[in-house]
Amino acid sequence: MVMYAVEWEDAERLLPLAAATFVSEEDLLEASDLEQFADLAPLLIQTAGAAGCTVYCHGECREFPAPATPLVDPTGAGDIFAAAYLVRLLQTSGDPWESARFANTIAAASVAHRGIKAKIQAIQDQLVLNQSGEINSSKPV
Repeated sequence: MVMYAVEWEDAERLLPLAAATFVSEEDLLEASDLEQFADLAPLLIQTAGAAGCTVYCHGECREFPAPATPLVDPTGAGDIFAAAYLVRLLQTSGDPWESARFANTIAAASVAHRGIKAKIQAIQDQLVLNQSGEINSSKPV
């Protein structure tokens, strides 16, 4: 399957309604799309693979680097990131910054392993390790 960016005609109508919007660099036709989407969405998360993510929330923007990890199998990393982000967002009563740190850590654990069973075990191990404190730092943009 080949995927490519297309113009999002309903962005102005739909983005303000979304609780959280995830985009990757590949989702954008032009760099200016990111600014427009960030202005429209109450919470926009741009994923950047091994570089981590950038979170735009109510006019504030912060970058979150991903932990350095060997890339073994990136399959599912974006979906794992989004799921981890949303779970942590719920757990923290809406903290977008902690959610980014958590999601980066969980997605990084997943890409270091091949196969669903190994990925699940790595994520479970990471959850145990991260129960006691802060996961990663942010850098205001």
